[in-house]
Amino acid sequence: MTRRNLRSDFKKCNVTLVYCMRYQVYDVSSYVTAHPGQEAILRNVGGDSTEGFKQQAAHRVVKNHIASLLDKFYVGLLETSENSEPS
Repeated sequence: MTRRNLRSDFKKCNVTLVYCMRYQVYDVSSYVTAHPGQEAILRNVGGDSTEGFKQQAAHRVVKNHIASLLDKFYVGLLETSENSEPS
């Protein structure tokens, strides 16, 4: 999956994808409306949410719960020059 896929293909399919935490991609479509910070998620569709995620104090408090949710929503790794195979 590339950054271009995140910004174009998935928006066309009306899927909310947010990648965060070191290039890991999550499909949080089914959870966005239940999340208290849904506006922040929606503003960052297809973008890197790592810093915003880390800055939320509430995320540190419920980190075990978040880890189990992220496991459920995990899609794959974002392809970058650092983790892609040579062509």
